[in-house]
Order: sequence, then C-alpha cells, then structure tokens
Amino acid sequence: MKRVLIGGLVHETHTFLSEPIRIEDFARFLWVRGAVLPARCQGDVSPMGGSLGVAGQRGWQVYP
Repeated sequence: MKRVLIGGLVHETHTFLSEPIRIEDFARFLWVRGAVLPARCQGDVSPMGGSLGVAGQRGWQVYP
C-alpha cells in the first residue's frame, strides 16, 4: 500500500467586497487541518476532493 502525504493551499483575491476579510473568516470557512481534511473534502469538486478520490480508488493511505 502506498502512503501519500497531502496538503493544499487556497488563495482568493478580489476587490468586490465592501468589508475587509479578517483572518477569522478564513479560519471558519477555508482552513481544514489534520484528520478532518479527508472527511471535509472527500467527494467535493475541489482539487483536494479529486486527489482523495484517486487515492481511494487506488487504495493509497492518505496522511493529511
């Protein structure tokens, strides 16, 4: 069985909001760390969701 270390980075930039985004806003909606990552991202349309799908199909053990 292959063991795979995974990680990701999300970047968002735009100027359409009337209020600044605080670091707490990112923490609440985007930051996922540790063992909760596979459960949160598995099956979604993100690159991480796709990577987890392939890892599952191939029987890889994933380490977030």
